[in-house]
Amino acid sequence: MRQIYRIMSDMLVPGLVCAILFAIIGGMSLLTRLGEHMKLPEKDYSGYQDVQQSKVICHREPPNIIRRGPGNWQPGKEISVEQVFQGRDEAGQHTEIQVVGIQDEQGNSRMDCYDREEHTLLFPSEGAYLLKLQSMDQERKIVRKRFILLVDHR
Repeated sequence: MRQIYRIMSDMLVPGLVCAILFAIIGGMSLLTRLGEHMKLPEKDYSGYQDVQQSKVICHREPPNIIRRGPGNWQPGKEISVEQVFQGRDEAGQHTEIQVVGIQDEQGNSRMDCYDREEHTLLFPSEGAYLLKLQSMDQERKIVRKRFILLVDHR
């Protein structure tokens, strides 16, 4: 009788373990398939005030940078960035303009021509200079634009 129990337990225990593993794996895949076909009621969040405010902010136009000064400048003459360029947001409010980069005709960086404290430009020699400007409104929407300033003795 003991010998029968030993032989049966050697076959029965691994068979039960295998059956349990198959049941677990099969149950997991069955549950995912059932979950895919299950219909859940959808929640409509469009009436929430936060969602409405987020939509207004996200669909808001970014600020605009406008050139309002003359087309060319003389070398050695100090130029106020605010005198030449103007930043406005969608509501018409003034936005601050930041100079991100300046390049000469050869593509060399000329940030040495920009005085950060005074917010002015001073170009020592003639040429065409590429200004990279940036402006940000109250909702932190950013616009980056490039302008060419001509510096010569006209």
